[in-house]
Amino acid sequence: MARRDETARGITQRERPGTVVWRGRDGTQMDGSGTTIGLTATQVTATQALVSGYGKPVQAPYLWASFGDSRANTNSANPDVSGHAASLSAVKASWMAAARRGDSEFTLNYGVSGDPASNWSAGTRNGGVTTKPLSGLVAATCDFVHVQYGVNDILTGNGTTPTAATIAGYLQATVLEIIKAGKYVLFESIMPCSAAGWVTAGSGTAAQKQAIADAVNAAMQSFCGSFPSAVRYVDTAAVLKDGTGYASASLFADGIHLNNDGAMLCGDLIADASEQLVPLRRGIWFPSGIQTGPNFIDLAAPAITNILTGVAGTFTLNSQTSGWADGMPYVEWIITAATLSSGEATFWTAVGADVGAFGGTPRYSVAASDVLQGQCRLLVDDGAGGVASGLRNVVVRQRCYYQAGGGVYADAGSYAVPSTQALLTQKFDQLMTAPRVTTTAASAGIEPPTHAKGYALHIFVSVSQAGVPIRIRAYAPSLRKAA
Repeated sequence: MARRDETARGITQRERPGTVVWRGRDGTQMDGSGTTIGLTATQVTATQALVSGYGKPVQAPYLWASFGDSRANTNSANPDVSGHAASLSAVKASWMAAARRGDSEFTLNYGVSGDPASNWSAGTRNGGVTTKPLSGLVAATCDFVHVQYGVNDILTGNGTTPTAATIAGYLQATVLEIIKAGKYVLFESIMPCSAAGWVTAGSGTAAQKQAIADAVNAAMQSFCGSFPSAVRYVDTAAVLKDGTGYASASLFADGIHLNNDGAMLCGDLIADASEQLVPLRRGIWFPSGIQTGPNFIDLAAPAITNILTGVAGTFTLNSQTSGWADGMPYVEWIITAATLSSGEATFWTAVGADVGAFGGTPRYSVAASDVLQGQCRLLVDDGAGGVASGLRNVVVRQRCYYQAGGGVYADAGSYAVPSTQALLTQKFDQLMTAPRVTTTAASAGIEPPTHAKGYALHIFVSVSQAGVPIRIRAYAPSLRKAA
């Protein structure tokens, strides 16, 4: 079932003429005093059950896209992340919002590092990589577009020009083009920079540049409020600042770009805002391709291979179990890092798909040129809902090794951890959907699942503290044919 960590905010505000209405996470509507109005939670559930598709175990996900600069660039050279992103960066609010929502998939990356908002309509908007024009985004298929744009105009300016009004004009034109195409817009405020970050380019003072960003944000908040059914302004800037009015060092990796905690915080706020536009979809699996095909993983007796040594450091496997919780099947590991290597240990496990016919008799089969997709809702915590001590990095990979050698893979998350990346300070609980891959081998050329050969969903968890148990729980693990 789609869900996220929602302990920080119990209710979200909805717009309604003449009064203020609050919506609880269970769907109950309340007035400002907390009195239930309209339908009760039970009535909401009963009504939703009558809607076609509500509660089906397999649901089509909402599709997400990003548009903007490096802060919206999730690491793919081409807009379509499938087939063009070996590692889909999780340290970006765009990806994190879709993953935290739990019923969505991030599919289109129109973030271009270094791009100014003045370039919003350019047909050669490529940042030296590949073309990612706005015209391509509005013609593409997606439901939500997260916009994070404008910081480079300010960074490279002189503290006076371009003006806030000029930059806001670019951003307003961008939003209008997207909603004209029938897509929801989640416009995120221009995030702050540290005082040192603001003066890494251009001229002028940090105070001047931050003031321009604040003025653009005020203008965009007013503008976005004019489109209550299609746009939400998400004010992340306010929570990303420290007491000095600049970017908080605890939420940024380098004074300009977010770290894990910053991305989670912004992702939560953006996901909350998206729920004001469309409700969560209730289901167990959210494949964006074929909805009726089999899940290649045997959930009754999953084939699992654990690698406790050889990646980085060593681990002790305390327990491995499988079962059902929160209406979903799961596989769970309790592990403890025994030793660290260069300050880190990485646990690797592979949950196999029953498709390999080379040396085995598979339950399912794939053909050459089949498009494959892997997914699970991944929880990493201390075993009691708290943060896992020393948690640094999480990656979910789908990989198909071929018996003859080689293979294809794609990651949700970035395997290489920057040395500047801070440890996570909250539990990790996201829907991890790896970009699609196309296999060039059929089942006859794929072995039964092991970590060395076969088709499997791989999970990597890196920690920087030994001797402390952590829990890894993969809800609804899935490997499917997507196309």
